This record gives sequence, structure tokens and C-alpha cells, in this order.
Amino acid sequence: KEGRMQQANRLLSEMKVKRVVPNTVTYNTLIYGYVMHGDNGTAWRVHEGMVKNGVELDIITYNALILGLCRDGKIKKAVHLFQQLDRSKLEPNASTFSALILGHCKAQNSERALQLLNVMKKSGFHPNYDTYKIVISTFYKNKDFEGAVDVMKELLEMCMAPDKALLHEFFEALSKAKKLHLAEGLQLADKGS
Repeated sequence: KEGRMQQANRLLSEMKVKRVVPNTVTYNTLIYGYVMHGDNGTAWRVHEGMVKNGVELDIITYNALILGLCRDGKIKKAVHLFQQLDRSKLEPNASTFSALILGHCKAQNSERALQLLNVMKKSGFHPNYDTYKIVISTFYKNKDFEGAVDVMKELLEMCMAPDKALLHEFFEALSKAKKLHLAEGLQLADKGS
């Protein structure tokens, strides 16, 4: 990964030498690459260059920056950036919500993650399996087994099959807490009752 980011930087330098102005896609690719590499400082410097050069920021720019903040556990800064979307006349999308949900889960704030999951659905977006999985995991890590079971039921109602790892962790947590009786409702949800 590091080699690819160095290649990308060389390409950006070549573009500048040849007086080719990087566009939104170029900057977004760099920002996302640095975020995924865990180098948010450089991602933000690229963002600053983007703003300085008058290149338009789009929802992909914001999503990458929000994801980086959430991965670093800086949820307050991520929420602040999310609030700037409205001022920029941009609409959040599924990736925006998923990043914020991840951030709240990293902060062990399962209730806020669930609220965002519901807002995401009301906004017309469909959470993916990984989004449900992290919310379920956060609930049982917080010892809120009823919440974990409720989200698991919702996952099953969406016709998404939990993977073996999630099922193992989920039932192990219920078993350790002596709350296996809560899983009885899952069988009913799976059978369509």
C-alpha cells in the first residue's frame, strides 16, 4: 500500500510539472488512499491543497475525511464535518452514514449508532451487512444483549445471513451472560413469524 501512495504522489508531482491541474477525482483518490493507509494527517494536507487550488469538494471528499476521523476515534470532529455537508449543499449518502456508524461503534456508543442506522434507512439507504455486523457487535460488547438481538432480528428480516464469526461471537456473548433465552426470538424471526 505504501508503495502505491508514493507512486500516486510522484504522479501528482508530474502533473504539477506538466501544468496539469488535479481534479476532484484525483484529490479524492489521494485522500481516500491516505485514509485507508491510516495517514489522516496527509489526507487532510491533500484536502487543504484541494481547497487552496479551488477544486470542488464533493460528497466523496467528505466521506473519505469523515471515515478517516471515525477510524481514528475522532467522532466529534466527524460529526462537525458531517454538519458542514448542509452548508456545502451536499446530501449524505450510504457511505456517509456507514462511516459515522463505524465511528460511534468504535466509541462504544451503540445507541447513537442504532439511531444513525434508523436515520440511514429513513433517508432511503440500505445498510450493508458490515454495518449491521458492527452495530450488533457493539451492542453485545456493551452488554446490551436485548439491543444486539433486536438488530440481529432486523438483519434476518433483511434476508441477510450472518456469517459464522458473527454467530459464534454473538451466541458466545449471550451464553456467557446467561442470556441465551433471548435467542429464541431469532428463530421466530428467521421463520417469518
